[in-house]
Amino acid sequence: MPAQELTTPATSISQSQGGINEDQRSSIREKGSSDDGSIDKMPGPSKRKSLSGLTNRTKAKTKKILKIKGANDGRSESEEEGPLGMLEHNPAFNSSDLRKRRRFRPGKTVGKALGTVHTIGNAVVHPKDALKQGATRTTAGQLSKAERPYLSRKSDLELLQAHDDLQQVEPTGSSKQVKYDEEQDTLVASHKDRIKEMEAHRESLRVAWTTSRHVRRVRVVPKRHINFPENDFFVERDDGGNFNILYYTQDFSAQYVDDFDELPFDIDTSKHYVERLVMASAPWQSWAMNVRAVYRWEDPKVTGKWFALYLFIWYTEHMMGFLNRYAPTSVESLRESMRKAVDSRGTASRFGELIDKYGRNDWLEPVVDHLGPYIQLQLGDMANMLEVFSKRVVLSLLAYLKLVPEIPVSGIALQVGAMGYPYTRRQAQITREELIKRKVEEGNSRELANPAVDRYTSRMMKTVPKIRVENSESEETDTDNDDEGWYSASSTTSILEVSDKRSFRAHYAGTIGRLVVFSKGIRYVRSVPTKKELWRHDFLELAEMRKVEGSAMSKVVSSPDQLEIKLTDESKLRIEGMKERDEAFNTIIAFSSLQWQSLQIKKDRNQQA
Repeated sequence: MPAQELTTPATSISQSQGGINEDQRSSIREKGSSDDGSIDKMPGPSKRKSLSGLTNRTKAKTKKILKIKGANDGRSESEEEGPLGMLEHNPAFNSSDLRKRRRFRPGKTVGKALGTVHTIGNAVVHPKDALKQGATRTTAGQLSKAERPYLSRKSDLELLQAHDDLQQVEPTGSSKQVKYDEEQDTLVASHKDRIKEMEAHRESLRVAWTTSRHVRRVRVVPKRHINFPENDFFVERDDGGNFNILYYTQDFSAQYVDDFDELPFDIDTSKHYVERLVMASAPWQSWAMNVRAVYRWEDPKVTGKWFALYLFIWYTEHMMGFLNRYAPTSVESLRESMRKAVDSRGTASRFGELIDKYGRNDWLEPVVDHLGPYIQLQLGDMANMLEVFSKRVVLSLLAYLKLVPEIPVSGIALQVGAMGYPYTRRQAQITREELIKRKVEEGNSRELANPAVDRYTSRMMKTVPKIRVENSESEETDTDNDDEGWYSASSTTSILEVSDKRSFRAHYAGTIGRLVVFSKGIRYVRSVPTKKELWRHDFLELAEMRKVEGSAMSKVVSSPDQLEIKLTDESKLRIEGMKERDEAFNTIIAFSSLQWQSLQIKKDRNQQA
């Protein structure tokens, strides 16, 4: 989905719908004014894309005024782009927009300069206070981006606005019984489609941020082909049943475990782990605070109601059904979080709510002042509980054995199941299905046009030999033209029309060319002095991929991003000068149809991967 569709400012959210009014929204924007802007991850299109879009719109309006009809007038923009073109707007396959810097603006530069002068003045007058305040603000600013660094508060408001707009246009129960309004149903469907696109875009941003920042090295999980046992094996077993256990467990153990030895402590690796924990624990933070409020008897009526409800549900054995039915949705949680952020009397129950409440650089000190007494009380309760458990070991173990079966695990199972189905592979499968559908439609149209000779089928039935393409046409080597990374299959040198998925500008062994990802593997095509394919490898030949940072000289001369690919024969391919290394990394994983495992990185002094 294009980024500009998500950057329109939200106007108002109906208070009757449980949303946020304009005054509260303005206060949120004021509290976010201290942000350095690094979370506005999806800026507008580049100059080249803007000029191209302006040209296309001008051409379309001219044709409409002059009533000139073309061959593609009836096609939509997505149809003209095709299934491969839709991946261009997906941040998971095109995460370069996440790393773009903000444009230079004189007004904001003057404001920053005045703020710097004011800070210097305070540092001269009160050096100790200025040093303490500066350290606190820096720490708070860094921690504020840890929970959801890929989303801004503005995008949350836009999602809530879209849901409120849908509630306003949805017919009530009485209006549904009166008459059927086709126009209203179309409007409701359009709002639902917009919400679906926004949620898909948020998910793609999460995938893009996670894979580009935390996934640095992967390997192919070996797929073992285990023959089914004969009937005799089910009749004759040993006394312990060792064979049956080995057969059912050997495919789920060692091959998924990282076989690296324990690495020495590294501060950067620890930072990444802490960041992942903060992002992954966001739903549990609110749950933990709510449970704490219940067992601390902060509101005796609420605690009594929950206790009575728990006894009833536990007795009727409907615990899982109750959780699945009445668990709050993500939209309700987001709306409640925004409401707490603007309520000065409310208590924040999540890490992000604290940031929204006090500002991105000023939230740490007041939070410590407010939470200090609670933390001391919790530590005291925990110490008392552990002392009691240490003296009553048998009773404590029996209590744990009774408590563990009652803990609901539906949320954990669903989250683990969702992680087991990678987002990028799902998007690649959708694109692959669209390509197959288009290929079949083209073949049918050719058969209908010339039924006497089935040229399409006869050509596909022939055995096509392996061809090494060598052409005299040279390719432009302008490194600024990044739009050439997306091109149609007809402009490639592949044997089949739709085999190539995407190509990336790169350097290999001192040559300038492109790393091409096609339907069966990867290949490298030299661009100058003539187009020539240097090597080709099937996906089944890949064993490991690793993101590598180049030397200091490569950072000065060209792009330092490198991609190292290890093959099954222990040989290595190092592709350098890749501005779109993360995109190539994700594309290979998505279209390979292989199962990959993320591994830890051993850092060297000369290079960092």
